[in-house]
Amino acid sequence: MPTSLRFKATSKKQDKEITGQAKTEPVKNQSQSEGIEAQENQSAMQHASMFQSIKKRFSVRMEKASENPQLVNTTIANRLPQLMFLLVPVFALFLKLFYVRSDQFYVQHLVFALHFHSFTFLILNVILWSYLISQQPFGLVLMFALPIYLFFSLKRVYNQSARKTCSKLLVLLGSYFVVVTISMVAVVMVTIFMYA
Repeated sequence: MPTSLRFKATSKKQDKEITGQAKTEPVKNQSQSEGIEAQENQSAMQHASMFQSIKKRFSVRMEKASENPQLVNTTIANRLPQLMFLLVPVFALFLKLFYVRSDQFYVQHLVFALHFHSFTFLILNVILWSYLISQQPFGLVLMFALPIYLFFSLKRVYNQSARKTCSKLLVLLGSYFVVVTISMVAVVMVTIFMYA
């Protein structure tokens, strides 16, 4: 048999094998893709049912919390000082990040954070007592003392210009406000789920 005929014969044979494989591969790929789609649909349905279950539990807990708001409020009020104490190291970490070029260790920032939070609790106690005595929110004016006190204490401890201190103060208070807000929302949610 001449080589050209042999080559044509083998190429036709190979073409038949390749086309046979090509016919079976789409069937395999199609069945695999259908299996993957079925798994994804099943997973999506499980997530949807889990979300519905959480939503239902949350609505039931919210109804119970609305029936007994005094218990929820008391529990939240008891947890907030603990939360603020736990957030002192976060405040110190922010200080460490904002004053990274200072030669102070994290512990020194932690001492400053404890000092500022102590002053904050003092001011909050004065505000609370003034409200309990006079039933008027005159003590809220003292809330403006907190950022002013923080500005002067940051300026004195870290020894930077007023402009740098003011810009760092604004960013520090903004970022810390976000962390405190998220933490308080978490405390409220946990309280509702646990005690309602």
